[in-house]
Amino acid sequence: MAKDKIQEIVGAIVGIIFLFYLSQVLFKELSFGPLFTPGLFVLMLFVLFIGFIIVVVAKIKDLF
Repeated sequence: MAKDKIQEIVGAIVGIIFLFYLSQVLFKELSFGPLFTPGLFVLMLFVLFIGFIIVVVAKIKDLF
């Protein structure tokens, strides 16, 4: 049982890191240069937030 919990936690961490990496790539694609606009930053945070919610919901569904 503990092994399953550890696998779920590791899976969640890997998922979050992967989503963060994807958002970084998306951010670099959208920003044509060194300009760091608030809109892009908000978009990046939004992508991370949605991804985090999806991962958490998936993990909760796995538990029950």
